[in-house]
Amino acid sequence: MPPGSPPPAPPPVRLIVAAGQEAPSAAALLAEAISAAAQGASVSVLFSEGGLEFLASEWPRMLEGAGVRMSLCSRSARGRRVEPATLPTTVLWSSLTNFLLDTDPDARLWTVFA
Repeated sequence: MPPGSPPPAPPPVRLIVAAGQEAPSAAALLAEAISAAAQGASVSVLFSEGGLEFLASEWPRMLEGAGVRMSLCSRSARGRRVEPATLPTTVLWSSLTNFLLDTDPDARLWTVFA
C-alpha cells in the first residue's frame, strides 16, 4: 500500500442468526457484527427460525444505529406467523438463498444455529 493511502476496508460480514436469545453465542455475534460495522465493514444479518425472536428486542435498533442491514427469512417468518406490521421497517423480507447469493466471495460468513 503506498504511503498516505487509506487502509483497505475490512471484508464484509454476513451473519445468519437461527438461534434464539437462549443461545449466548447469538447475542455475542450480534455484538461482534456491530463492532465490525463500526470498523468500516459492510455487515448484513439474516434472522431465521429461532433467531426471529431477536426482532422483538432492542437488537434491531442497535444494529440499525450501527448501519447493519437486516433481513428475515420469509419462509421461517410465515411458518412462525410473524406479523409484518410488528417488525421494524428496516428489516427486509428475504430468503436464505437470496441472502447467500448477495454475499461477496471475500465476505466472512458467521452463523449461529440452535
